[in-house]
Amino acid sequence: MPDLLGYQAKMAVVVPSTNTTMEPELHAMAPRGVTIHTARLRLAQATIRSPEEAQAAVAAMQSGLETAIHDVTTAEPDHLVIGVSALSFLNGLAGRQRFEEFLAKITAVRSRPRPPQQPRRSSFTTSRSSGCCRRTRR
Repeated sequence: MPDLLGYQAKMAVVVPSTNTTMEPELHAMAPRGVTIHTARLRLAQATIRSPEEAQAAVAAMQSGLETAIHDVTTAEPDHLVIGVSALSFLNGLAGRQRFEEFLAKITAVRSRPRPPQQPRRSSFTTSRSSGCCRRTRR
């Protein structure tokens, strides 16, 4: 059965619980027919004041990411946006590769070069704060 509101695309978004900008930005930018479905990564505090607190925040996001992705993908989205860019570049290139492998494993999406641009029914541009996007179904 087609989705009545997300007939162009359904976007799943995962953001930290303290992020107050990305979700409203995505809703504001979404064209008619594109819906946004959000899951949040629980963080205990909004302000990070030390390297130790930063490490604790990263650990909390990493530990909650799989659950958040599983929760939001029950909406059967067309795309997944990870709104935590830090997770994609921690530990350099090797860390990015591990992150992509992790996403591929839990979303059944393989990292691959983008095909040549095809004309699309609608355009959708994410905010500067977005992490990465992955197609979640074929």
